[in-house]
Amino acid sequence: MNVEVEPELASWDKAGSPGQHRLARWLQEVDVVAERVAPTSGPVALALGVALPAATPLDSGGRDLDNYLLPVVQRLGARTVTAAFATKRHQPTSTLAIEPASATDEPVGSRHVALLRGSSESSAWKYQLRNSLVAAGVEEVPAAPIWLTVAIATGPGRVWTNLWKPLIDSLGPILGERAANPFNASDDRIVDLGLHHQLDTGLEHDVRVRLWWGPMPPA
Repeated sequence: MNVEVEPELASWDKAGSPGQHRLARWLQEVDVVAERVAPTSGPVALALGVALPAATPLDSGGRDLDNYLLPVVQRLGARTVTAAFATKRHQPTSTLAIEPASATDEPVGSRHVALLRGSSESSAWKYQLRNSLVAAGVEEVPAAPIWLTVAIATGPGRVWTNLWKPLIDSLGPILGERAANPFNASDDRIVDLGLHHQLDTGLEHDVRVRLWWGPMPPA
């Protein structure tokens, strides 16, 4: 459904800052949508469509889709939301849908699988993913908007939203890297993002990541 308030990025500003006020207003709108359409039980999937003005580039200038999704998923509950989708488009109105989660087919595109061990807050965790992409001969997608789908499997002790930023920051071999920083991937190139969570008790504290990606097809 269309939303009355424009989506806001996650904010780490101090309490009372303009960014925090805008985010609070947006999350109140999320509450309104959830009250109207969200399922009353069971896992859910959400889809956020971020509307941007025609003059605003979709694949540069920040506005990372995972940072749009993060506060919404946290508001609804990271253990309730098992799939989160977001797009950036030149369109007049932003949208938000919340529905029961359901199985989907795997995307058609490049694919990579990695098993990551240790703390996601460490450089070693991120290097595991980045190095696995390099070892697999993955090449950066040429300059163009990108779609990305990520399937994350964890044990019950992990909060999957905590993995989003270090994971996507490690995708420089796919997205390109800024200023030779191996964990500063150009993730604002992603204009279509899908994030999926699967609970796997056999993983304990490990994380299994599956990735699919490619350039956005012509409109």
